[in-house]
Amino acid sequence: MGLARFYIPQQQIQGNRIELTESVYNHAVKVLRMKAGDSIVLFDGTGNEYLVKLLNLRSSSIGSNHREVEIISVFNGRQLPEPRVYLCQAMIKKERWEWLLEKGTELGVYAFVPMITQYTEIEEKRGFEKKLIRWKTIVQNACEQSGRSFIPEILPPISFEKAIHEYTEHPLFFCSRSNLGQGSAEPVKSALSRVFPSPIKNSSVTLFIGPEGGFSEQEADMACTAKIPLISLGDQILRSETAGIAASIIMLFWFS
Repeated sequence: MGLARFYIPQQQIQGNRIELTESVYNHAVKVLRMKAGDSIVLFDGTGNEYLVKLLNLRSSSIGSNHREVEIISVFNGRQLPEPRVYLCQAMIKKERWEWLLEKGTELGVYAFVPMITQYTEIEEKRGFEKKLIRWKTIVQNACEQSGRSFIPEILPPISFEKAIHEYTEHPLFFCSRSNLGQGSAEPVKSALSRVFPSPIKNSSVTLFIGPEGGFSEQEADMACTAKIPLISLGDQILRSETAGIAASIIMLFWFS
C-alpha cells in the first residue's frame, strides 16, 4: 500500500509548512487514524507533489484543530498524456455526468466542456455555480485516487455552435450513425490514420460528443461546414457518457 494522497490548494502552502484543510485533516487523522510523525503525500493540482510529515496534532487554545504538516521533499508528479484532450460533452443527467467526470479524470482528460446541443434536456444555467463546486470535488477525489497530479479544468457550459468555433485545434465530431445530415462518418481507425498520420506534441484535440438523442442533422451539417471530421463509433448505440469515455480512451491510446 502506498502513502495516503490528498489534494491541497496552493494557498495553504507557506514556506516549508502546509496547513491541512479541515476535510483532509479529518480524513487523515479521524478516518485513517494517522498520528504525529506519519507521512502522507499532498499535491496542489498543478504538477507539484509534497511528501510531508504530520506534526503535533492537537487542539489549540481556541478549540480549533492544529493541522500543520512539515514538507520533507517536493517532487514532480505524473505528466499528463500528449496531446491534451478537451472533452466537449453534451450535458446529461446528474449521475451519468458525474460518472463521466470521475472516469475521464482517471483516464487523463485535460479539460471538460459542458455543451448545450439541440437535443440536450438539461437546464444548463440553473445552479451552475453550485454544481461546479461539486464537480470540482469529484475530479479532485478522482485525482487523489488515480495518482494524477494535474486537476482537469471544468469550463462553463457552451452551445455546440459556439464550441465548434472556439475549440478549433484538431476537432473531431463523434457520432453513432455513419450517415448524418450531409456528411458521412468514417470508421475510427481510417479517420484517425488520415487526420493524424504522425504524432502531434504540444497541442490539443477536441472531442465533440452528443447527448442521449445524439447530434441532430443540422449540427452534423455545421460540423461539415466547419470542416470537422465526422467519426463513427460503430453500429452500436452508446449512451452519451459511454461515447465520451470511449472516444477519450481511443484518442489517448492512439497517441500513446
